[in-house]
Amino acid sequence: EHLQTVKAALQGRQQAAGGNPAPAQVSQAGILASQGLSAQVQGQHEQAIALFQQALSLEPDNFTALYSMGLSLSSMGRAHEALESFNRAVAGSPGMAIGHFAVGKALQDLGLAEASVAAYDKAIETDPQYMEAYTNKAALLQAVNRHHDALMTLVKATEIDRKSTRLN
Repeated sequence: EHLQTVKAALQGRQQAAGGNPAPAQVSQAGILASQGLSAQVQGQHEQAIALFQQALSLEPDNFTALYSMGLSLSSMGRAHEALESFNRAVAGSPGMAIGHFAVGKALQDLGLAEASVAAYDKAIETDPQYMEAYTNKAALLQAVNRHHDALMTLVKATEIDRKSTRLN
C-alpha cells in the first residue's frame, strides 16, 4: 500500500511539472530509492535507510527517498529523525500533500498537537480531497478536547467528499 501511495504521489507531481523527470536523474538515485522501498516493504529498515541515504547523496531532494526514509525511521522508533526526514521532503517538494501529512503524523506521535494540526491543515490546503488528513486532524482535535473543531473538520470533509463524488 505504501509503495502505491508513493508512486501515485510522484505520478501526480510529474504530471503537475509537465512531464517525466530527466532519465539521468531517475537512473542511479531512482534505482537506489526503489531498492530501498523493496527492503522497506520486507521490513529491512536498516538496509532501506542505507539505500535511501545513498540515493540522497546523489539527489538530496529526492522525495521518495526522504519520505520513505522517514517511514523507516518512524517504524524503528526514531521519531525525531523521522520528523527531520519528513521536513526535508516537504522543503524539497512543498506541493506533495503526503509529505505534509507525514509531518503531521510525526508531530502527533511526538505529542505536539498544535504543530500537528497545522501540518494536517497544510496537507489539506495542498490537496483539499485528502480525506486521511481530515480524519487524523479530527481525531487529534477530539483527543485534545477541541470537540467543536473536530466536528467542523469532519463536516468540511463530508462536504468535500460529497462534491468530489458528484464530479466523478
